[in-house]
Amino acid sequence: MWGIPPFGIPGHDGCHYDINGYHNIGGQLYKLLARDFYGLVDTAAISAPNIKEAFFTDLAHQTVCLVFSPKESIIQIPNDTTISGIATSIKDYFYVGNDTSSVASITTNGSNAVFLHLKKPSQATTITYLPDVNYNGTAVIYEGPWLLNQRGIGAFSFWNVTLAQQPPLSVRPASTTLENIHIEFIKNTSNQPSTIRLQVLEPTQIRLVICDLLGREVRELNNSRLNIGEYFYTTDKLPSVSFLRVITPNGTLTLKFIP
Repeated sequence: MWGIPPFGIPGHDGCHYDINGYHNIGGQLYKLLARDFYGLVDTAAISAPNIKEAFFTDLAHQTVCLVFSPKESIIQIPNDTTISGIATSIKDYFYVGNDTSSVASITTNGSNAVFLHLKKPSQATTITYLPDVNYNGTAVIYEGPWLLNQRGIGAFSFWNVTLAQQPPLSVRPASTTLENIHIEFIKNTSNQPSTIRLQVLEPTQIRLVICDLLGREVRELNNSRLNIGEYFYTTDKLPSVSFLRVITPNGTLTLKFIP
C-alpha cells in the first residue's frame, strides 16, 4: 500500500487546497498508479520518503541519524524561512524525546539519511518529526518547512519512533569503501590475529570501534583525524565473530569479520 503525505503541497488553507494543490496531489497519485498498472518507466523517487530507522551515531549521544526509505530518496533540507509571520527552522520540529528545542543543526550527505546535531547529549529513546497542529508555542497551523526528496515529494511525518542508542549492526563485504576511505581485512595464514588495513584517501575524522554480536563496544581502535595514508590495526583477543563500526562525518557503516 502506498500513501501520499499532505506535506510540501502548495495551496493549503488550513483544511483544503486550491486548484494547484489538488493538481499536485493528482500528479503524485498518477505516477504511483501508472507505475503499478501501466508500466511507467520514470519511477525514480516517486514514492514519499518514510522513516526506516533512527539511531545515535556516537557514544556522546549528540548526533542522531534518520534513515528513510526508499533507499533512492535524496533528502533535501529546506532553508529557514518566515511563514504567517513566524520565523521558523525545520530543526525546531524534530522532537528528541519530549524536548522541543534540542537540535542545533541538521545536515544531509546527499543520500536517504539526515543527521541531527544536538545542543547537548541526550538519553531520549524516541523521536518525532512535525507538530500535531501548530507551530511551537503558537496557535498558528503549521505550514512548513518540510523535508522533501529530490522530486519535491514530502516525507511522511512520524511520532515516537524508537531511537536506538547506537548504530545498527549490518553485514557488509569484508572489503569496502566509504567516502574517501577504504577498509580491508587481511586474514593471516598462521595463528596470528588478522589485520585491519585502513586506507585514507583524504584527511578526515574517523572513529573505529570493535563491537560484539550484541552491538556492545569492546575496543576503540581510533578516534582522531587521520591524514592521507595507510593505517593497520591488529585484531587479537576479540570475540570469535566481531563487527567493525566505522564512523566518519560522511556516515556510519558496520562490517562483520572473523578475527
